Amino acid sequence: MNTKNVPQNQLVDRIPKIMLYGGHPKLRTHIERLLPELKMDLVWHSGTDRALTQSYSSAEGADLLVLITSMVSHKYFHKVRRASEQFGVPMAYYNGKGAAGLQQFLIDQIYLHKLKRDSEDSQ
Repeated sequence: MNTKNVPQNQLVDRIPKIMLYGGHPKLRTHIERLLPELKMDLVWHSGTDRALTQSYSSAEGADLLVLITSMVSHKYFHKVRRASEQFGVPMAYYNGKGAAGLQQFLIDQIYLHKLKRDSEDSQ
């Protein structure tokens, strides 16, 4: 889905909380520069197993968990997946490498989940 031309106010009705797991520190730096434009509450957790213990419960109350697959172990992947199941938070996988791609991925995911939420509310 291409949401590049969708006005920001149609993408979300509130600021979504997104938990990002993994990713290279340089990717994080580039995305943090884009935060004002993204209008999202991003909480970033490094891809280390030690950091996951601290971040597991923080998945509760999030709108979306995003696993950046290029920088996490299988053990880490399974723990994030379990958090998604336990707290009922949707999970998405980002396989790209660049900040621009991640930015568009996040916008697309929020739009898709808003559409899904809106259709569930109308039933």
